[in-house]
Amino acid sequence: MFSIYLSSADVSAAVQALKRLPVEVHLLVGPNWIINSRYVLSLKENMGGMIVTASNG
Repeated sequence: MFSIYLSSADVSAAVQALKRLPVEVHLLVGPNWIINSRYVLSLKENMGGMIVTASNG
């Protein structure tokens, strides 16, 4: 899933909410976007961004 946000504050809020979900998440986070995919390591090579993972499930 690819999501685009209006501000970095919106991205931060979305990341925090996604990390609280009762499932494993793999996020690639940019200044105004988030990609949620198990393939974030390979996507990071082309897209840049920061990898965020969480497992609450």
